[in-house]
Amino acid sequence: MGTREFTRRRFLAGGAAAGGFALLAACGGGATGGAMAEEEMAEPEQAQEATQPEAEQVTVVFRDWREPGRTATTWDTWFNWSNDAFVEMHPEVAAVEYSFIGWGDQYIQKLVTEAAARVSADVVHSSIIWGRDLWDNGLLLDLSSHVATAPDVGLDQFMPSAEPYSTAEGKTFGISFWGPDSYVMVINQDHYVEAGLDPQGADQATWEGLAAVTEKLSKKDAAGNYERLGFTYHIPGMAEFSAWTYVNGGAMHNADLTEAIFDTAEALQVAEHRALQYVKYKDRVEGYPGGLESLQNGLGSGISWGTWAAYYVRDEFPEDFNFWMVPIPKGPSSADDTTGTTWINMMVVPDGSSQPDFAFEYSRFICGLEAQIKKLELVKQVSPRLDFYNSTEWSAAVEELPQLAVVPEVGAGGKPYPFFRRYTAANQQFPIVGDAMRGESDLDLRGAIAEAVRLITEELQAQ
Repeated sequence: MGTREFTRRRFLAGGAAAGGFALLAACGGGATGGAMAEEEMAEPEQAQEATQPEAEQVTVVFRDWREPGRTATTWDTWFNWSNDAFVEMHPEVAAVEYSFIGWGDQYIQKLVTEAAARVSADVVHSSIIWGRDLWDNGLLLDLSSHVATAPDVGLDQFMPSAEPYSTAEGKTFGISFWGPDSYVMVINQDHYVEAGLDPQGADQATWEGLAAVTEKLSKKDAAGNYERLGFTYHIPGMAEFSAWTYVNGGAMHNADLTEAIFDTAEALQVAEHRALQYVKYKDRVEGYPGGLESLQNGLGSGISWGTWAAYYVRDEFPEDFNFWMVPIPKGPSSADDTTGTTWINMMVVPDGSSQPDFAFEYSRFICGLEAQIKKLELVKQVSPRLDFYNSTEWSAAVEELPQLAVVPEVGAGGKPYPFFRRYTAANQQFPIVGDAMRGESDLDLRGAIAEAVRLITEELQAQ
């Protein structure tokens, strides 16, 4: 696949604007080319009457929360490439303008404000914790008819774990774009080799195995205090708890996201196991720096992290740091090949888009194989596309960074992020479980889980 060089940059200062903004339009001025016939030259007025006015070109506005140029693997480099490649494919488009709005409430508020004014960005990168709520509130277009005529971005082109985030009630409102991101454990291979353990984590395939590995890797000083932990058994948040629940054969919510259903034996086993291990290492866990820092400075042999760690560790850790990414260990109730929790962001088209057809075509292009491979090259990011993992470019990436081989394995077997519909409301109730796991609640673990399930279901069903 050839590489084209582009230098033009078209960015909007979207984050600095208040309220809605008017979409820009640009006029094309290209000549049609070719020599005129002699009779046309002899009758210029008649030739002029036959000439059709050139159609006005349009501008497509693409929004994302990634600030251009913020990293060494620059996001704006990939965007500039996608802009020029798309314009070349669609002469009717003058440019794709980049609208930057910072992550968080401001991002959603901008969309809501624009929706009220019926003036929106045309294509929006949506997090999984926003997409379903935007759809439920009527802020997104139904892309089903578009996708039906574009088999290259049909649901079967992406990992099955992508589907829940971009569809609802048999309709498609998003095109899978970013991910898969999955929970894994990242380990210091040198520590494992020194202890006679498998450097790719084969000894910690189960909870019991991880507990034994943690004990073997953990070290105490002369006073009997831990100076290194094999794994920091912190109290997990709701998303990590979901990964452990899934690999133990449990579930977090029903299929239509209207009810919490983790008041089960499988989830209780997760809470009991993690609480037991937390208490065992409590003094050291609470005195440790954050998980990432403990891995960097050698105080921890492994931490709970995600598949996005591969490039980060390679680029940000010391060059001689040897690491591997290990799937979440299986619990005693595991019954299938579920690998934990996987999430995949999508491109959506707001209901207020002035260029919905071109917005879909741009989404289709940047979620397509060519652009996803270019994203790997320029931004060092993987893809939810199945054909991506059959490409020579992916094979070369794995040869360069073998840890990447774990990504499609855990991504394909991951279950949904917990409560990606109304995630914020649900997440606010989960600390009830965390407090019980710490021993800081009047509720026992079973009672805390039951109460969290009750409150989260109320949130999900609230009008």
